[in-house]
Formats: sequence, C-alpha cells, structure tokens
Amino acid sequence: MRKIAVLALIILAFGMATAFAEVKTFPDNFTNGLIVRSECLNDKEFKVIHFFKYIDQPSVKYSIYFSKETMQEFAFEGSFVEIKVDNNPVQKINVEEVVNFPIPRRPSFVTSFTRTTIPNDVITEIKTAKRVALRFHFMNGITSDFILPDSLLSEWQQAINTEK
Repeated sequence: MRKIAVLALIILAFGMATAFAEVKTFPDNFTNGLIVRSECLNDKEFKVIHFFKYIDQPSVKYSIYFSKETMQEFAFEGSFVEIKVDNNPVQKINVEEVVNFPIPRRPSFVTSFTRTTIPNDVITEIKTAKRVALRFHFMNGITSDFILPDSLLSEWQQAINTEK
C-alpha cells in the first residue's frame, strides 16, 4: 500500500511539472487577418506563456506573452528576455508592456502580465530549431530560465508555419 501511495505521488508530481499546450487560430475581424496562438500552461514557473503570430497581410508579427505570480519588487517592468536558439548567439528582447494585477489573497504579490515582440531573424532560427531557451530577467536582476519542451517547440514551429 505504501509503495502505491509513493508511486501515485511521484506520478502526480511529474504530471504537474509538465506543460499543457495547444495551437489555436482566431480570425481578426477588424483587420481581416488571422491570429495564431500557442498557449502553454505551466505550474512550475509561469502561469502561462503565449506565443502569438499576427497575420495582417502583408505584415506578420510575433509576440510572447507571459505571466507569473511574483512579489511586487520582482516584476518585469524595465526588464528584458534573452532567447537562445540552438547554437546561435543569444538575443536580447526588451519587455514592451507590463500589467500588474494585485492578488487579494497574497497582499504583497501581483500577477505580472508581460509582452515582448520577437524579431523576424529569431523567428527564422526557431523554424528549424532543435532547442529554444528563454531567460526572463526580473527588474531586480534575478533571472528565471525556461527551456521549451519539444512538444511546445513543435507547436511554436506549427504556429510560425501557419498561413492565412
């Protein structure tokens, strides 16, 4: 009985550490374009990481949105994200937008929603990548790394290759 309980806890722990992700497409009725989203829900570090592709012919834009529950002083304002694709040089991407929402049950914490735009040269690298690593920089200098699981990288590549 004890072995079964320990095994169940191990399975539960590993199951919660894995990310849930999926690719969805939505019409953009305003621009007559298309929005492609890969959403990763991850219990371990970030509440959510979204990869967006905005298709508005002739332009295409890519963004990463991420959110994290954190102490106010660890939020992302004025910070940046580094992205490392395979053996290519690390690229620094500035955080463009941050919105912090207070968490009523945890007064000194906020949920920090953040957006950054991915340059097209990085998108070209991701198309054939075997490994993508993100390093999130907090405004106090602390960092947090996130290596895309193979399934999530595959979804990002699927989103990149989606056409209108």
